Amino acid sequence: MSKLKINSFQFQEILNLKLGCYYPVKKLMTKNEILSVLKFYRFHNKFFPMPIFLDISEKQKKDIENQKRINLYYKKIKIGLLTNFDIFSLEKKKLLKLFFKTKSLSHPGVKNFLSTKPFFISGNIKLSKQILFEKKLYPDYWKKFFRRKKIVEIGSFHTRNIPHSTHEKLHDMALEKCDGLFIHPMTGKLKKGDFTRKTILNSYKIYLKKKKNNKIFFDEFLSHARFGGPREAAFHAIIRKNFGCTHFIVGRDHAGIKNFYSKYASQKFCIKNKKKIGLKILSFKEPFYCNKCEVMKGNFEKCKHKKKNKRYLSGTTIRKHILNKKKLPKYYLRKEIL
Repeated sequence: MSKLKINSFQFQEILNLKLGCYYPVKKLMTKNEILSVLKFYRFHNKFFPMPIFLDISEKQKKDIENQKRINLYYKKIKIGLLTNFDIFSLEKKKLLKLFFKTKSLSHPGVKNFLSTKPFFISGNIKLSKQILFEKKLYPDYWKKFFRRKKIVEIGSFHTRNIPHSTHEKLHDMALEKCDGLFIHPMTGKLKKGDFTRKTILNSYKIYLKKKKNNKIFFDEFLSHARFGGPREAAFHAIIRKNFGCTHFIVGRDHAGIKNFYSKYASQKFCIKNKKKIGLKILSFKEPFYCNKCEVMKGNFEKCKHKKKNKRYLSGTTIRKHILNKKKLPKYYLRKEIL
């Protein structure tokens, strides 16, 4: 039986697939399924926006194509078995506009997709019994947890940043509409210049200790950023629905990068497709800090001061300040986190 070695990115995808994070998708997609998702946002009869695939090299293809079953290995450890598989290629350049709304090589998602290996493999994966997970990684754990706590309406918050003042305001606004909030930061493979997994987890540990709110729940999500804008925002919402959430916060330029998507494109797309996604979309306008009021305010809150007194915060600005060793204004984030 042949071996197929996978990398850390592929290992993460397989785990999320098998844990149930990507339901209704339960297996690696076929060529027709990928095309259907990219062209029509459909996986069989259900709305689904993101292709789930495993790419392989030409050498790997030759090694496995005449086999019926393949052992999957990650870091010299057998992690599972792949059966009922099919190997295919995709015209990646022709799919870029569908996937990312752009062909620009300065878009990291485009660059990442084009750098995938020339072939793809679909099929069913059975994980080895030796692969054990923390209970909290399973979507079903959180569904049962929320039911046990009798929390009916659960807001969810996706991020790849440390918690800053804008995020805190969004959390508070979500808790005004929901019985609880599930903060679920993405801590898998990110891009150069992003906060590390350790930094995100430590920052939230401090934040939750300071916040002292028993309606806030937290766990990490080991996945990677695709920078797919509206398409990826809907994908993030579906994942949180699988974790038992009823509401999802879609932020400013959610899953965007640079200026490839308009500020509220992800919100508009998710609101338009909220019935297909299957949960309520919390589409707050960007909160701001008023220099005169000296407080963070939601866009709906009255402020008599002029526009020049409003300060809009972003994770990008925070990262740039830290990388360039510049001092951040105090209102950006808690001093303990800084």
